[in-house]
Amino acid sequence: MDTEELQTEVEKLKAEVEKLRNKNAQILSEKKQAVGERDALREQVEAANNERDEAAQELNYIKVMQPRQALIEEVAVDGMAGPLWREINYHFDVVNVEGREMLHHKDGSPVIVAGEDKATGKEVPKPVAFDADGLDALYKADLIPGMGSMLVGSRASGGGATGGGSGHNIQSKTNSHVKGVGFGLR
Repeated sequence: MDTEELQTEVEKLKAEVEKLRNKNAQILSEKKQAVGERDALREQVEAANNERDEAAQELNYIKVMQPRQALIEEVAVDGMAGPLWREINYHFDVVNVEGREMLHHKDGSPVIVAGEDKATGKEVPKPVAFDADGLDALYKADLIPGMGSMLVGSRASGGGATGGGSGHNIQSKTNSHVKGVGFGLR
């Protein structure tokens, strides 16, 4: 091989190296673009997941927690809904069983109390639902100590009934400021 052939061969190799460098730069540019698109998509997915999680929490609050809270506020004496809810949560879990809210022990087993069978009138073991009747059954079975003081006894309001009040807030009908007895002439 003479110098001209070598030089031609070197020029071909240089041209080939330059093509490879250009191709490498193109591939690196495409890779950077793909990584950027991937990162943008990842951010969109994370934002969508966060939005979904927030919507699920809001839906859970509206469909599950608000009705539970309303029930507790309905059956509890004024100011005792929070303590009653804490006591129930401390002892039991509220579980959705076939579309019905039921009370379960912390180990997962259903809470069972003696209840009257409407057909036969006999006492039979029954699972406890998370409703006003179920909470009444919990109270009657004495499964939560001190629960009776947190529950409203009756909402009756006629014929001298105490109504929703606990009967402990009796106000004196006499004037709290007693005037001294006046001695002497006026």
